[in-house]
Amino acid sequence: MVGTLMAVTGGLCIGKEGPLAHIGANVGAIVCQAPIKGFRVLQNDVTKRQLIAAGASAGVSAAFGAPIGGSLFSYEISKPNTFWTFSMLWRVFLCSSISTFTLSILSALASDSPFSLSDQATLKFGDLEDEENSLLDLPAAIIVGATCGCLGALFIHVNVSLAILRKKYITKNWMKIWEALFFAFATSFVFFGTTLLRGKNCTKSQPGNEDDEFRFYCPDGEYNPLASLIFNTEGGTIRSFLAYPLSIKDLEPDERPVSTWNILIYLVLWYFFTITTYGVWVPAGLFLPGILIGCSVGLLYMQLMIQGFGYNIERIGGQSYIIIGAASMLAGYCRLTYSLAVIMLETTQSINLFLPMLIGIMVSLAVARGFNRSLYDYAIRAKQMPLLRNHVPKKNKDMRVKELLAARDYYYSCEVVESVCQVQRLEQLIQTPYHTIPVVNMAGKLIGLIPKSFIFVLIENHQWYNENLKSKK
Repeated sequence: MVGTLMAVTGGLCIGKEGPLAHIGANVGAIVCQAPIKGFRVLQNDVTKRQLIAAGASAGVSAAFGAPIGGSLFSYEISKPNTFWTFSMLWRVFLCSSISTFTLSILSALASDSPFSLSDQATLKFGDLEDEENSLLDLPAAIIVGATCGCLGALFIHVNVSLAILRKKYITKNWMKIWEALFFAFATSFVFFGTTLLRGKNCTKSQPGNEDDEFRFYCPDGEYNPLASLIFNTEGGTIRSFLAYPLSIKDLEPDERPVSTWNILIYLVLWYFFTITTYGVWVPAGLFLPGILIGCSVGLLYMQLMIQGFGYNIERIGGQSYIIIGAASMLAGYCRLTYSLAVIMLETTQSINLFLPMLIGIMVSLAVARGFNRSLYDYAIRAKQMPLLRNHVPKKNKDMRVKELLAARDYYYSCEVVESVCQVQRLEQLIQTPYHTIPVVNMAGKLIGLIPKSFIFVLIENHQWYNENLKSKK
């Protein structure tokens, strides 16, 4: 929590929703080990996995105000898995709902409205105008989705390459601290310097938007649009993006609050510093940076439709392009599908955008998969975590475990145990140097793994297989 607060307030181009998921998962793991009477029954692998999944879901739900999407997020991010059941899904959903409800209560108390339980999510897109949606959203979803897919694939390639360099050269703790300080200084210097170079780019203030406008070096009654984007909070910038299509309807082209160059500069700055900063030794998330980058892409597409092809803002709307861009960019490097669509649906509260947003996600996912795998897959591989993939290679799909082991040298071979075996067989397995034994069924197919410590517990408690007892049941 302290690291997240320091990183966000330090001006790094990262999000805070990812650490919220980690904090929730840590709380779930801590509950299992709590020194409270009656909690000892929770100290097993099955319950621990369930509580960790529930905690991560609660963190995502609190970040976006999306209990359903938060539950689906933990399910999709943990696949392939064997511990998710229908009853567990309901428990995780209940935990996510309680998290969102508790956030609403605390937000209401903080705003001196204890009896008002409005949507007070950490990230909120604001109210969208449903009448702005049109059939032009469908081709926009394809174009914006393809663009975000390419940006997401490039993001993963560059970030993974930087991670390899970090692992090779940044090996001391003091180096990690100085790296974080360097990026904090570089981000502030470049952001302020870029805004200073465009200090004369001033626009007349809009009534009612004073809170999101930064005057910078502009005269009274005017503000700097680029400074308003860069120096605003991440949530405030997203709301400013969504308010932009509404604010230009009654304005002349030379009076529009944000120019195409300002949007492009903001996109380049955030894209560059998010790629280079993610991987620094600080708690960091990628959802909010991805949403900001995607919103910029959608806004540029809207500018292209208006200024390049001469479309009327009244006809194309504009807010839908921004939401499609945000969802497509997240799919480009996170490679999430249904959970991302539900999170964006709950956050935007616009059912009419669901189909274009889903098309954008699918197009972005298809384009990005043509270049590389998910950023999470590379992160797991870099940390050398033993996680099975969700697809078995074709050449190994019909192989039995004993055939796979027989093809290896004796040094690398390992023992297997049948789901029903004799005690003498367990005695042989205990004497092997392996800590975990593959379990196969009568057909020789792998059905799971059992640690050697579990075998000791089964023997000590005389948990024998009783066929007569099974037939009575």
